[in-house]
This record gives sequence, C-alpha cells and structure tokens, in this order.
Amino acid sequence: MNILKSLLFTFALVLTASAHAEKITIAAAADLKFAMDEIVSAFRQANATDEVEVIYGSSGKFQTQIRQGAPYDLYFSADIDFPRELAKAGFAASEVKPYAFGRIVL
Repeated sequence: MNILKSLLFTFALVLTASAHAEKITIAAAADLKFAMDEIVSAFRQANATDEVEVIYGSSGKFQTQIRQGAPYDLYFSADIDFPRELAKAGFAASEVKPYAFGRIVL
C-alpha cells in the first residue's frame, strides 16, 4: 500500500506543478501494471478533468525512447540505473527518486 500512496502523491505533485494539465503520459515498467492501474483509477476519481495515459513496457526500451525524444511526463523504471543515466545525460526535469524498494524472497 505504501507504493500506491507514493505514486499517487507523485501524480498530484506533477499535476499541481503544471496548473492545468490536460494530459499526463506515463512510461511504467510492466511489473507495475496492477499497482499503477489502481493508482490511476483513484487519481481519476479525485481529478476528473485530468487525463492520464500509462504505457507499460520494458524500462530499458523506455530509456532509449526518452533519449530519442519520447514525450513521457513520468518514467517509472524497474531499474533505478536507467533514470539515473538519463538524468546524468540531461534528459530529466528533476532529480531521480526511488518510488519503492523491491526484495526477492525465496
């Protein structure tokens, strides 16, 4: 549930920063689909006039697309090194922030 609150907070910040966001486009790692769908649904209920489009896929492919000019407003990567490399190369509008910490359990 913490990840849901963190991501919802991120949406709110982005849309607040841009006074009248018509549409926000998000590139998200495919493993976030279930959590992100839930977050976007809650966000839409609270912000009926704002449109959110989430594109799911590979974090590495999104990094390449962003380098080539893809118009994503937010990028949620499964590997923090991808957004860090983008920021280092000047492709980020803000600092990179982790949204969660994953653990492998056997």
